[in-house]
Amino acid sequence: MAVVAATIPLTFTNSWAHPDAIPELAFFALGCYAAVNRRDVLFAVTLAVASLNRETSGLLLLVYLVAQPWCRQTAYKLAVFGTIWSAVYMGLRWSIGWQPYEVWQLGKNLEFLKLLPPAYDPYYRSYAWFGLLLFGPMYLLASLVPPGTPPVVRRLLWVVPPFAVVCVLFSSIIESRIFTPVYPLVLPGLMFTLLRADTSKSAV
Repeated sequence: MAVVAATIPLTFTNSWAHPDAIPELAFFALGCYAAVNRRDVLFAVTLAVASLNRETSGLLLLVYLVAQPWCRQTAYKLAVFGTIWSAVYMGLRWSIGWQPYEVWQLGKNLEFLKLLPPAYDPYYRSYAWFGLLLFGPMYLLASLVPPGTPPVVRRLLWVVPPFAVVCVLFSSIIESRIFTPVYPLVLPGLMFTLLRADTSKSAV
C-alpha cells in the first residue's frame, strides 16, 4: 500500500483528467485476488464490472490462467469468463455507438521512444520511458523472490511482459497511467524479496 501511495501520483503526467485510472487499479487488484484465491463468482463479477471501465481488464483472463492449475476445468472456466468479458465489452460499445479510433499505436510509440534530435521532445520522450523507469526496478526486485515463495507469486510476473506488449502496441505509452495494473502483479513478489532482505539483515 505504501509503495502504491508513494508512486502512483507519478503516473498522472498528462494535463487532462482520467477518472478511469484509479478504478482500473482497484478492479485489476481485486481480480488478481479473486483469481489467486479461486473465488470464481467474485472474479466473474469483477471482470464484468472492470470491462465497463478499461479494455485492459481482458488481461485478467491471463492472470486467471497463471493462477489456476492448468487443466480442462480451468479451460472451461476461462471460456466462460472470456465470453463474459467479450459480451460486456462489445455490448457496451454496441449500445452507445461504436466510435473508431487509432488502435495500432506501435509506430507512434517508437517515435516517442527516440531520445536524440531531430525528433527529440523532452516531454514525450521522457514519459515514454517513464513506465520502464518506474516499474522496471520493481519487476527486477520481484523476480528475485526467495525459494519457498508460493509459486503463484512468480507466475503473476509472467503477465507483466504480455501486458507491456499490449500497451506498446495499442496504447499511447506517454500516458504512464496505462501501466497501473502492473502494481498488483509485481507487489507480491516485491514484498517477498524485501522481506527476505530485511530478515537477512536482522539475522546479521
